[in-house]
Amino acid sequence: MLISVHSASMNALDYLYRKGYLPPRLDNGLKKPKNFILGIDVAGTIEAVGKNVQRFKVGEHVFGSCFGSHSEYVISCENFLSHKPKNVTFEEAAAIPCAGQTALQALRDVAQG
Repeated sequence: MLISVHSASMNALDYLYRKGYLPPRLDNGLKKPKNFILGIDVAGTIEAVGKNVQRFKVGEHVFGSCFGSHSEYVISCENFLSHKPKNVTFEEAAAIPCAGQTALQALRDVAQG
């Protein structure tokens, strides 16, 4: 799916990668990154969908995860996105994926809640 990015958040991974604390991953180049656009959390509007997309339509507002979200447009799989609730802004929705997953892991794995 092609998504027009309205908002993208900055998280610890982006910060550490930009500062040079994290080496490039093997799947992203050995000596330098293949993709220089950071970001993994996104909120935006669907501009186009592929023939196998079932849950989303053009024009719907979504949020979730994809690489390179600090750009104008991104491509993401339907499994990594959710419909954006109407009572949540694009900015709020873009802040949810990484922070929300981190909180869930802390509660489930560390606090065993």
